[in-house]
Amino acid sequence: MDEKCVRPSLERCEERNLPAAFAEPPVILSNHGELRTTLTEQVGPATIAGQQVSDAWTYNGSYVGPTLVLNPGDLLNVTIANNLPEVTNLHTHGLHVSPLGNSDNVFLQIMPGESNEYRIQLPINHPQGLYWYHRTTTAPSTTRSSKACRA
Repeated sequence: MDEKCVRPSLERCEERNLPAAFAEPPVILSNHGELRTTLTEQVGPATIAGQQVSDAWTYNGSYVGPTLVLNPGDLLNVTIANNLPEVTNLHTHGLHVSPLGNSDNVFLQIMPGESNEYRIQLPINHPQGLYWYHRTTTAPSTTRSSKACRA
């Protein structure tokens, strides 16, 4: 028998496991001491790690929310528009700001279809750094969704 021996080809692990390129999110800068913007939380299509998904929870249609750039003493004036199917909120990590009123208050609830204007004043002596924000909910943990908008 004159069968040709065919060896399976080997694929290099490095080629197989290359992650999708990270797409830098939009950058929103403060202007004259204030950063004013609207973040719409919504469900829709998005690309995550190079894969298209149809029901991602996003900020302004992007899985990774925009980078917000402020300076010490600036006012973050951000409106959260809730187009999600559940209660939402905005929460920051690392900012040295008040939790009272319409600031970084985790007890505020934005119902589906509603919006809220946050006014988060950074102190003039606020340390510069990399901080982050995300949506949160005060609903009991048994009813929380595992999907999240994060930036």
